[in-house]
Amino acid sequence: PVAVAHTNFAGTSEVSSCNYLARGHGVSAGMFMAEAKRLCPALAVLHYDFEQYEEASLRQIYPIFYEVRPDTP
Repeated sequence: PVAVAHTNFAGTSEVSSCNYLARGHGVSAGMFMAEAKRLCPALAVLHYDFEQYEEASLRQIYPIFYEVRPDTP
């Protein structure tokens, strides 16, 4: 079972996403990590780096949203 979160420390960290194996143990997105680890002690937690996602979005995705097309007034 695997979850993605900012940190794997039990407490106020929240699960961002999890796979079906983790969901089978009752783990779900938005759940506090302490509860997720109580439900699934073998839960592997992958750390995400929000700053990297934000940088990639600003560099690669946002320009697509704000692209001005020749046929657009």
